[in-house]
Amino acid sequence: MEKMRRNEYIHWGWGKIVDDMLNALEEINPTFEICQVKEKFGELRFYYAALEQSDWQYEAFQAIIDRAIQRSRKTCQWCGFEPSFWYWYDRPDKEFTNSKGYWIRSICNHCETLGKRGLDIGKYER
Repeated sequence: MEKMRRNEYIHWGWGKIVDDMLNALEEINPTFEICQVKEKFGELRFYYAALEQSDWQYEAFQAIIDRAIQRSRKTCQWCGFEPSFWYWYDRPDKEFTNSKGYWIRSICNHCETLGKRGLDIGKYER
């Protein structure tokens, strides 16, 4: 089954994390379907559906997904460099932010510096 490897809501820096996770999940249950892959609050989010899944497969899926989320927290979502840090960006449009009114991004110091210079390093891969 051909699987989606990336999503328009994921920066390319997390591509290897997503690829590794999907390969590991496919080994356990190749019939699962991807519902959504995205970034939220500075970490990877992954949602899937599996029509037939045993208890041990469910537990294995959760462990693999949790491991990918942990990796995303310390990997720059723009370039893939480790370690990265969470940066809080003040946003004038509070509608799409956390309760404090900030965007949270997991990025390295280098990409943060480039971003402050106005370079478009945050383009989404399509």
